[in-house]
Amino acid sequence: MAVPVAGRGDLPPAQPSSGTDLSETLARYLKPGVEWVANFIIRHWLLVTNTMLFVFVALPFLAPVLAALSLELPARMLFLVYRPTCHQLPQRSFFIAGHQVAVCARCNAIYVSFWAVGMAYALAAAILPRRVPVWPAPPVWAVGVAVLPLAVDGLTQLFGFRESTNLLRAITGTLAGGMAAVFVYPYLHSGFRQSRQVWEESRRQAAG
Repeated sequence: MAVPVAGRGDLPPAQPSSGTDLSETLARYLKPGVEWVANFIIRHWLLVTNTMLFVFVALPFLAPVLAALSLELPARMLFLVYRPTCHQLPQRSFFIAGHQVAVCARCNAIYVSFWAVGMAYALAAAILPRRVPVWPAPPVWAVGVAVLPLAVDGLTQLFGFRESTNLLRAITGTLAGGMAAVFVYPYLHSGFRQSRQVWEESRRQAAG
C-alpha cells in the first residue's frame, strides 16, 4: 500500500519558540516602564538635563575631596572617567586641599557655566511657563564671538607665544560655555515641547 506524500499544505503549523515567548513576555512587562520613562523625560526634560549636568559638574570637585580623605582609589577612578574630556594637566588645574580637581580650569569653567545657564533657564521657565522658548536663541555668530577669546588664549599658548593663567582660562571658558548654553537651551525647549505634543496626540489616538 502506497503511503501518501505530504504536500506543502499538509505541513504542521510552526510552533512559536520559547525565545519568542520570552521576548513577547519581556516586551509586555517592560513597555509600561519604558513609556513612563519616556513620558517623564519629555515632560521634565529641564529637571533631567540639569540634574545630569550637576552630577557631571560636581564629580570632578569630589575627586580632590576623596583624595584628601585618603580614598585614593575612587579619586583615581574619577580621573579616569574624565580623562577623555580633558588633558588634566596639573599646572592648568585648580586644587582643593592640596589635591587636583579632575578637570582643568578651562573645562571646569565651561561645564559649570553651561549648567548655571541651564538652572537660570529652568527658573525663567518656571516664572514664564507659557513662553516657549523663554528667550530666543542668539545668532550663531554671537556664539563664535564668545568662543573667540578661548580660541585665542588656547592657540597662542599652544604655539608658545605666551603662557595663560588659570584665571584667564576660567574667564574664557565661562564666556564660551555660558553662551553655548544660551544658544542650546531654547532649541531644546522647543524640541521637547513638540515631542510632548506628538506624544500626547499619539496617546489620544491609541486610547480612542
